[in-house]
Amino acid sequence: MTATDLASEAAIVPVLRRLTPDIPVLAEEGGGERAERMWAVDPLDGTTNFTRGLPMVGVSVGLLQGTAPVVGVVIAPFLGLEFACARGHGATLNGRPLPRMRPVAPPNAVLATGFPFRNRELFPRYRKVLLGALERTCAGLALPPSTSPGPPRERSTASSS
Repeated sequence: MTATDLASEAAIVPVLRRLTPDIPVLAEEGGGERAERMWAVDPLDGTTNFTRGLPMVGVSVGLLQGTAPVVGVVIAPFLGLEFACARGHGATLNGRPLPRMRPVAPPNAVLATGFPFRNRELFPRYRKVLLGALERTCAGLALPPSTSPGPPRERSTASSS
């Protein structure tokens, strides 16, 4: 978490509370209420990228009904991108409608993911969930063996002089 995460959340949450006082807000940094209908806020998605000066970061706000998204906006400020969608109304990129995606067979899909490694002991749990999802949806896809190495190791900061 950075000061920018906190500042972004501090700018978003009061607006949501003012405009929709009857809808609880669950925010990544400050927490909040879980409810059947709620706002979910990730004030700086990609904090690791942000701290390294990489532009692939976003600000994400979504309205959920149960576990289903109703409305969502993701802004990638350093890339000049704004994605928005509303259930039943499609999605837009910078205000222009995006075409409907055709169904893609799971073996032809592209999957990109990342895991938070604040607690490296959780890696086996993340790996198990990811592999289980892949096995259920991508029958026949070659998966890494269960003996693969764990999470990436931290780089040494010691100099070799």
